Amino acid sequence: MRKEISPQTATLLILLTILIVGGLFYVLFNPFRSIPRPKPRIQAHPSGPAVPPPLPPNIIRHGPIGSNP
Repeated sequence: MRKEISPQTATLLILLTILIVGGLFYVLFNPFRSIPRPKPRIQAHPSGPAVPPPLPPNIIRHGPIGSNP
């Protein structure tokens, strides 16, 4: 005869399973992300520090969103 399991036990088992599967995915797929990639160095301009490029027009906002004409 099968014994009924309580909802609390079922929830605990589901959470444990998700945790274990998530941990496995993290361990398996983390090495690909942890490979150190050389970051491109921003070359300083001879006349002074590097200036970040201007934002494209659709990102520049004046005041709250929606107030732009």
